[in-house]
Amino acid sequence: MTTNIRGICAVVALALGSVGPVAAGQGPAARAAKDLRTLHDRVPPGAAHLDEAVDNGDLPVATLEELAGRTPIVIVGRVFETRTRLTADKRQLGTEVAVRVQARMKGPVAPGELIYLRVPGGKHRFVDGRTVNQFVPGFRSMQAGGMYVLFLRPIPGAAPAVGRGRASGGKAPRPDRATYELAAGPQGVFAVEGPGAYVVPSAPNLMHPLTARYANVTVTDFLTEVSRSIPR
Repeated sequence: MTTNIRGICAVVALALGSVGPVAAGQGPAARAAKDLRTLHDRVPPGAAHLDEAVDNGDLPVATLEELAGRTPIVIVGRVFETRTRLTADKRQLGTEVAVRVQARMKGPVAPGELIYLRVPGGKHRFVDGRTVNQFVPGFRSMQAGGMYVLFLRPIPGAAPAVGRGRASGGKAPRPDRATYELAAGPQGVFAVEGPGAYVVPSAPNLMHPLTARYANVTVTDFLTEVSRSIPR
């Protein structure tokens, strides 16, 4: 089946024009992984803030063909909202990203569907005022309101959460709804600002092969190359 690039570009243009932004990763990563203290306790004594690098755990990808080959789902989607929470052991942060599917290029998802991704890192403020920022070095994070081409895979064993839980007052928080994750980490995220504009890869470093190849490519041409790279 041939992907309708013109149709997808029209969807991107329409969505960008009709919806505004929504309000709302032996280096540091290895050291953090070995530190058994909670994230709160890792804030240095006398400080109020911690910046900490995390490893996304994925090997570098050199080509779109390699990326698409390991990816069961490829979509164009708009980020609806993001929500960061502590992991159960309170040692790391994870961010749940709600994405409205604008167009499907591969996989069992439908345009208009709201799906949830889990990505490493995020920003968190503790009740005593201490703040933490965990990030994947060398990559831009997804922003609420942004439109992206995303390469995804299901999270093994994940199932949609039932109900919303309770949001505040020291009671049970809203359950994690994420059932997808990035198939190759943040290197499989490409911001698109409309068919006549240029793609913005998540990796800003021009030495990254995907950034070197696609940083100056229009959205239309990029979508065409993504479609060609998907195994038939």
